[in-house]
Amino acid sequence: MKKLYALLFAGIVGLMIVYDGFFVTQEGNMTVVKTMGKADRVESAGFHFKTPFVDSVIDIDVRARKTGGAMELSTSEQMPVNGVVTVNWNVISTDKAVKDLYSQYGSLEQFERVVLLPKLLDAAKEGAAKFTAEDQLVKRGEVTNAIKKAFEDKTAGLPIGGIQIQVENLSLPQAYLDSISNKQTQKNNAEAEKFVLEKQNLSARQRENTAQAEANANLMIAQAEAQAIELKGKAEASSIREKAKALEGNQLIVALEQVKQWKGEVPTMVTGTNPNFLMTLPEYNKK
Repeated sequence: MKKLYALLFAGIVGLMIVYDGFFVTQEGNMTVVKTMGKADRVESAGFHFKTPFVDSVIDIDVRARKTGGAMELSTSEQMPVNGVVTVNWNVISTDKAVKDLYSQYGSLEQFERVVLLPKLLDAAKEGAAKFTAEDQLVKRGEVTNAIKKAFEDKTAGLPIGGIQIQVENLSLPQAYLDSISNKQTQKNNAEAEKFVLEKQNLSARQRENTAQAEANANLMIAQAEAQAIELKGKAEASSIREKAKALEGNQLIVALEQVKQWKGEVPTMVTGTNPNFLMTLPEYNKK
């Protein structure tokens, strides 16, 4: 009977040793193998052996994780801002990085709570404070990059990578948002008034250009008419001078011109050489 108990005990111990002598690391994890409580080595995904009752294992997730939440920030004018800032990150999947993280911080949760969250909050405050309230509303990408740069500087040397920052739901005080709305309304009104004024100025310039064109046209017409009159006068004067020259040398032309100018009337009175002689002729011209 004692022999049976001994065999049974040996079988149970053997099963425990066999069961405790291996482990499986899942995909997306790395396993820290501790020997007597001290981190000894790191294993990647797969089937592995360990020393029963001496070695123990801790899995470290090396897949992407998300850390962060709602935060109270400020602007460069010291105006309070509420927002949600998060960071996507992962543990660098090397044996040294995983072993260092476990040796210094114990677990991912501890690492996030003690290291990453405080550094993320500091980086968010530092990055956001570089921008005015208005810039934080319209330059969200630049704000995100500034926070990322500050976070990377603060976490330099830590065993993490794949850092991506998200900034969401930035909320400014309502009084400031109202002032922005009023400012935009005033700007829109000013632009509308400017448009109306420019339209009026354009209309006035068009009328001015039309009037100037009409004046120029009238001036050109007047100049053309004056030139025509001048040319006509010069032509008539030249004709008169030519006729005068012709008349001076030819009495027949003189008589012809007199005939052209005669209206078919005969004189009604005749005087002789004697100034006291006056004779009235019958009026043949009257019908």
